[in-house]
Amino acid sequence: MARSIIGQLALFAITLSAFYHLAKGLQHLVWDSGRALDIKTASLTSWVVIAFAVLATVAVWFVACTGGLA
Repeated sequence: MARSIIGQLALFAITLSAFYHLAKGLQHLVWDSGRALDIKTASLTSWVVIAFAVLATVAVWFVACTGGLA
């Protein structure tokens, strides 16, 4: 199942969700400290969260699919 296209898409989505959840949690920790609460900064950091999730997911899948960085 995990080797099928649907299985791979599901695993990719789970990886993306995990990294998004991690980044959003860090953003909330910053907000809980009272920082970055103005609209412009909050909007910018939301885009950073999305970019991090996408880039980290692609990096993990690149390493997994190519057998490592070396």
